[in-house]
Parts: sequence; structure tokens; C-alpha cells
Amino acid sequence: MSVSRADAGSVAAVEAALRPNTRIVFVEAIANPGTQVPDLERIGALCRERGRLYVVHNTVTSAALFRPRDADALLPVLNRLRIPIKATGLGDTRTLVIPVAPTIYWEAGAAVRAEMGIADGLIRVSVGLEDAQDLIADFDQALA
Repeated sequence: MSVSRADAGSVAAVEAALRPNTRIVFVEAIANPGTQVPDLERIGALCRERGRLYVVHNTVTSAALFRPRDADALLPVLNRLRIPIKATGLGDTRTLVIPVAPTIYWEAGAAVRAEMGIADGLIRVSVGLEDAQDLIADFDQALA
């Protein structure tokens, strides 16, 4: 098995990454950590035309705002799971602050992280439902 990576922000890049043995195209609805939004409908049409299985990872987006099946995704993932917390705290009510390179993207390797624009010092902040002033005070003291 091999994996080809492409910038899903470009349908042409996705198309160029397809190989004769490509069986599945996996795209995030909103890319993590850069929040790019690919043209999911056009990628879905490309996959349908080429007979490829199309999977849309929809962790960041609510199913109320985006339904992967509307973009011809055959296997929307994670929205169908019956667990309270998905991924690394996304959807949680508490604020999560983690370094991205040594956690989420460590296995990708330094070259892939650099290609994706993920600096070793990148910090991910997923803001929860705490009081805004409490969060500001917490960040102020942490950064002092």
C-alpha cells in the first residue's frame, strides 16, 4: 500500500495525485490545522468519474452545516460515531491548547510537516465555553 498526498485546495492537484492503483480519496472538510476549505463537490465529481471511493473527514464541521453525502462522499466519517468527544478535544466544552508537531502530526515526519506549513512551534488552540475573561487572564499569565 502507498499513499499520495495532495493539496486538496486544488482539484487539479488531487487529480494529479491519482494513480492507476488509487482506490480511495480522503479529504478533510476543513483542513486541519490551516482551515483551508477544498472544493468538495468537484473532488466528489472527480472521484465519481474515476470510480474512486471518496471519504470526507468532517471533524471540524457540524453535520448541521455540511453533509459530506451532499458532495458525493460515500463514507462520511466521525459524524456517525456515537462518542461524546471526537479527535483530540474538538467538540469538547473545554479549551484545549496543544503543540501540533509533536502530537497530531508527529508520525507524518518533518518533511511532510514542512510541506504542510506546520512549524515545530505551532500551537493549536481550540476554544471551549469557559468565560472569556478567565481565558484571557489564563493566557496573559501563561505568556507573561
